[in-house]
Amino acid sequence: MDGRTLVFTPLRPGGYGPGDLYVSQHRAATSLPPRNLGPAATVVHDAFHSTLSRDCRGLLFVQRRPTRQRHGDSYRIATGSFLDAR
Repeated sequence: MDGRTLVFTPLRPGGYGPGDLYVSQHRAATSLPPRNLGPAATVVHDAFHSTLSRDCRGLLFVQRRPTRQRHGDSYRIATGSFLDAR
């Protein structure tokens, strides 16, 4: 990416699951407030270990479902679905 985007998993209340993915961007000398990536990245499950694909077009992450407490499944969403165009 451009070095001004942060994707992270805070353990904060009010999300879609126990660990949601958030994105924050730094634009024009200001950091934008974190945004929850929402159901595209977390649907009542724990999402974590986010990383960009080699071409920076996809965000890869692990999501643990209640039926698989010890292991998670890998997922990918397009970065264009959450990057701010400002």
